[in-house]
Amino acid sequence: MKESNNLLMQNKPLISVIVPVYNVEKYVSECIESILRQSYKNVEIIIIDDGSTDGSGNICQEYASSNLRIKLFRLKNSGVGMARNYGINQATGNYVYFLDADDFIDKNLFQDLFRFIHKDYDIILFGYNKISEKGKFLRSQNPKSEETDKLQDNKDLLAQNMLYGCGLAVWDKIIKRSLIIKSNIYFDRKKRGQDFTFVIKLYAKTKSIVSINKPLYNYRIIFGNKNKFDKDIVINHIKNFELLSNFFSDNTEIQNRFLSKIFSTWFFKVVPMHISKTQKIPFETKIYFMTNMFNNESLIEFLIKNKMKSKFENVMKYFFLKQKLTPFFLFGILFGFARVLKYNK
Repeated sequence: MKESNNLLMQNKPLISVIVPVYNVEKYVSECIESILRQSYKNVEIIIIDDGSTDGSGNICQEYASSNLRIKLFRLKNSGVGMARNYGINQATGNYVYFLDADDFIDKNLFQDLFRFIHKDYDIILFGYNKISEKGKFLRSQNPKSEETDKLQDNKDLLAQNMLYGCGLAVWDKIIKRSLIIKSNIYFDRKKRGQDFTFVIKLYAKTKSIVSINKPLYNYRIIFGNKNKFDKDIVINHIKNFELLSNFFSDNTEIQNRFLSKIFSTWFFKVVPMHISKTQKIPFETKIYFMTNMFNNESLIEFLIKNKMKSKFENVMKYFFLKQKLTPFFLFGILFGFARVLKYNK
């Protein structure tokens, strides 16, 4: 028998939770349960089964059959971005929230945000916990409590929160649905980084934003498959960095600090680690991708402009000594360092 919910039947759902699902049978029940247990009940749950081949679809069907708030849709596998787009078009709430199916949320998430929803902010940002694959707490990342109704004139607030590790994901915020629809901002088909692209474009259209210094999301750290390789990882990260650079273009200290941090994280760690560790491509192909990254003019210009040569050296030493990376990775770093020395002459 389906759950009765008088609030749902009487009112338009205020918050639409969009959950793309693909082969996450180990975690999806905990995810859905965390939504159903919310202390604030004026919520609709939109689950998109993106062509799962394990038991995820059956688990979702069982929940949808017993709860009026759950709408289940099944799609041919087309990626998390397309599944989220489908969810946006099915949503009827004033706000949308994107929840990953292998994570879960605090039971008071929407209740804690409710007082800000009535102030009609475009985006409401909050903190999160990092947890292990088995659910063990690791650490929290929280934004500073701030609010502005003139984001385009006060981007330092956002840059500061991004330095705290918050704001670039889709799951650490709820978003006014009308902002997404009117701005015509949707997810693209990239394998990696499509959430960053969406968020950066969204901020460019945002007027009002509030951040809450409280961890309300639980982000599960799951290590990727070494046999999977994204051939577009270099170009996609470069494009996203250019979007960030164009958005944070006021040349303030805090914005430059954030851009330097994300530059180091993406191009000294995330991208090289992905290229280096994958077992799917040969050594020569790895060299090709690393060389292309260090040959990119916009990255080199940023590196030199922000006087990051010494930081480049420190990053090289850190990863080589602490992470015990392959000789390939050291070659890539040395190659890039040689490029910087050349441009500094």
